[in-house]
Amino acid sequence: PQSGSGTPTGSLVLETNNGTTSSGQLIAPQTLQLSNGSLASGTTTDFLPGGTSFTVTAHYSGDGTFAPADSSPVTVTVNPESSKAAVAIITYNPSTGQVTNPNATSFQYGTPGYLLRANVTNSSGNLCATNGVAQYDCPTGSVTLKDTFNGSTSSIDGGTFALNSEAYAEDQLVFLFGGQHSIVASYSGDKSFNASASPATVITVTKAPTSLSLNQGISTFAVGQPIFFTGTLTGNAYLPRDRKSVV
Repeated sequence: PQSGSGTPTGSLVLETNNGTTSSGQLIAPQTLQLSNGSLASGTTTDFLPGGTSFTVTAHYSGDGTFAPADSSPVTVTVNPESSKAAVAIITYNPSTGQVTNPNATSFQYGTPGYLLRANVTNSSGNLCATNGVAQYDCPTGSVTLKDTFNGSTSSIDGGTFALNSEAYAEDQLVFLFGGQHSIVASYSGDKSFNASASPATVITVTKAPTSLSLNQGISTFAVGQPIFFTGTLTGNAYLPRDRKSVV
């Protein structure tokens, strides 16, 4: 916007109406700075959602001289882009919640601190939010997790998990038996991103340690007297339980 004497300063935001919310109104989480009253040549945005024939309006916030203003709406179509799903086992310290390995390929059976995370990104594999700051419009929807174990494929803990605002989902109560697991995450897609399936992530759950003790009850006995031994086998493994959230 530019009118009267002087040059407007400040910024613009883009407002869209593609029907993905109850009001239909979405504000792209990107501030576009003005330079000499206009956007710099080559200004781009990664924050317009996908959709067919929806409207986009530019909103000017105003400055000390010029009042806020809105542009006339323009109609656009944004085709969905490719997505990339990925799945990983994250191990963490159960006492502190601190991550010890963000992409573990093996761990011991009964380890108390691990969870399963599925991420959905753009085709480049870049996370849509870094340290809480959006980098582009995040994928929405859900992922389905399946595990192939001992030749049989089944859903993990009900199978379907909703993506959060940063486009990942976690199964914090997952419990895997000893052996080799092949886990796949399938993304359902939305208006902005096509469906996709992750490559199989192979996880090896190693055997938990055991100890065997033998006790004969008495240390002195007569010849011909029956001797009774008691053997005790113990294992060091945690059974499924609620897990601490990681930080």
